[in-house]
Amino acid sequence: METPRWERFDRLSYFNPSAASPLAGPTRIPGLRGGLEFAGVNGNPRKQQDIDWNNLGPRFGLAYMVTSKLALRAGYGVTFLPTTSRYVSTSNQGFAATTTFFSSVDGITPVGMLRNPFPAGVIRPPGASGGLATSVGESFGTLLRNDPVGYSQQWSANIQYELMTNLLLDIAYAGSKGTSLPVTLPLNQLDSSLLSQGASLLTQVPNPFRAFASPGPLTGATTTRLQLLRPFPQFIGVTNNLAGLGMSNYHSLQVKVNKRLSKGFSILGSYTAGKLLTDTAPSLVSFLDAAPGFQDPYNRRLDKAISTQDIAQRLVLSYVWEIPVARGSTPRAMKLVLGGWQLNGITTFQSGQPLVITNAVPTTSGATRPHNNGRSALKTGDIRNRLGAYFDTTVFSAPGPFQFGTTGRTLPDVRSDVTRNFDLSLFKNFAVTEKSTLQLRGEFFNIFNTVRFDAPSSAFGNPGFGSVNAQDNLPRNVQIALRFSF
Repeated sequence: METPRWERFDRLSYFNPSAASPLAGPTRIPGLRGGLEFAGVNGNPRKQQDIDWNNLGPRFGLAYMVTSKLALRAGYGVTFLPTTSRYVSTSNQGFAATTTFFSSVDGITPVGMLRNPFPAGVIRPPGASGGLATSVGESFGTLLRNDPVGYSQQWSANIQYELMTNLLLDIAYAGSKGTSLPVTLPLNQLDSSLLSQGASLLTQVPNPFRAFASPGPLTGATTTRLQLLRPFPQFIGVTNNLAGLGMSNYHSLQVKVNKRLSKGFSILGSYTAGKLLTDTAPSLVSFLDAAPGFQDPYNRRLDKAISTQDIAQRLVLSYVWEIPVARGSTPRAMKLVLGGWQLNGITTFQSGQPLVITNAVPTTSGATRPHNNGRSALKTGDIRNRLGAYFDTTVFSAPGPFQFGTTGRTLPDVRSDVTRNFDLSLFKNFAVTEKSTLQLRGEFFNIFNTVRFDAPSSAFGNPGFGSVNAQDNLPRNVQIALRFSF
């Protein structure tokens, strides 16, 4: 029995776009290139990706006290993505296979049963035996050997000044730049310069891959001209799961005012005004950024836009107030009722996030977005009066056949609902003995029950396009607790 291993290096594959395909030749398609190669096979290195030797991450910091109340600070650093992030979508193509269960072909006559679910047998993975001809006729996700490691440069400069005793003002500029960020990139999309051929791309032509393709679209006697004009026509779709092509650019003004605790009161206020630009949704953090990938991978500059993670403005106030009532010589009975109260709170105001408009139905060209007629879709006024039409849907239209949509990756001036939230807590402390305290506490989350509406439906072509159908935050939540400390 083979000893289990965390990873079998000889079972990892990667795509080689320049390798000469064994299916090339005068009787098939001359010059055919591209295919899967396997780590540790046919003289290939055991590593799935080349080592990036220049991953140096320097850090620089500076602090200078100008006067007893004024200080200057600055910093710069480079951070590379961790090694594990490069293999978050490891390619095992050739060593994985799926056998589909068919209970019935006509819906009446049983074919597969629980006692024999796969009467025709189970499809076995071919392994690396097929070499560059592996997965011909299929779609798959993979990696490239020479993709670089993504990194981020971060810098900041701030001025800190003590306005008066226990009151501090901090003003800072902070920025960052992401380079070679991992993104999902289609490698087999038709060159956009060929879309002008229009409907002729769908003309049926003899299929030279019929004898070599796995069960699927390329097993027929004919295929389309579009398929044969793809960069790697022997495959249906090839996706680089971690292409090092993404970028980000962030600049911000950050202001902080800190009133330290004195006389039973403290407050910390933080305000940030910033702008984050990206050209695609980083695949590693797609749960944060729902924007689609490149619409046209041959013209990626058109996808540079405000990120869906962008928060234009954010203000947060946190405060503590020991209510100065019933202290000192106040009668004990009054102290018991009115003394020992403490109010705490966190208040948040935040702008919404940019919207992403997509096509509900895929187009022939692979367009992910509709056309825009050049006008803004922004609507103003109380959101409650436009829940059925949050933005102007008439500015969008379906792209024609073999066209890309002209709408940007995100809408620059149409954002989701703003955040206005107050979380408060009220404590009452009872001194039981010299070393023990009883605390009655009430916590009120979203105390004013303010609604933040969910983003509207943004899939062009859906019946509910532009309408808001849900709440994005939790309603008021109250918690009462009794705590004894000793």
